[in-house]
Amino acid sequence: MTNWMVKGSRVGGIYNRPIAVGNLLHFAVGAITLGRFALRGPEAWPPLALAAIYTLFALAFGVVVFGRGAE
Repeated sequence: MTNWMVKGSRVGGIYNRPIAVGNLLHFAVGAITLGRFALRGPEAWPPLALAAIYTLFALAFGVVVFGRGAE
């Protein structure tokens, strides 16, 4: 809901930093959880694929939050 409310503005910067941090935490925790779930069973490719996608988004939001993203 929060992402939808700020859909017209740039991600990052001083005013949208909490949105970027929230997305970073969401995707980082999701990637860790999916990765741990994938290591439990023999059919690991679906959660592992989702974990890879979540990891890419976490890295992208990490660049926005900690790098010189969309300033």
